[in-house]
Amino acid sequence: MATILETFSFFFWNCASGIKSKFDYVKNLVQINDPMVFFICESEIKEQDLTILKISGYDLKVAKTINGEFKKSRIACYIKTHINYQIINLRNNTQDIVAIDVGKNRFVGVYKGFKLPKNETQTTQFHEMLRILKKT
Repeated sequence: MATILETFSFFFWNCASGIKSKFDYVKNLVQINDPMVFFICESEIKEQDLTILKISGYDLKVAKTINGEFKKSRIACYIKTHINYQIINLRNNTQDIVAIDVGKNRFVGVYKGFKLPKNETQTTQFHEMLRILKKT
């Protein structure tokens, strides 16, 4: 009997400057390859984009930064609707992180942008990201 990781297809793509202008490419890639989980960084998704970026058969999850200072999520995750997964609540809206558990496995999509929240440096932001992930 195959384990979930032996049958699990996982994609990660940096779409560079936003998913909306490349959405036809993303839908085509998903339809051809049928991944179980597909993380897209530099997605630049705003709340009003969520409906138009849906793909049939997939749930779309984004980082909590969509409600934060920059009002957008720079990491998106398409997850097949039929798999049993759980979104990990990171209790943070300043880091572009989406974490999911599938069985005993955890998958994490992370984007660390060039623009920083006020009073942060690249180093402090990186250490905060590690702190958040360590707690889960």
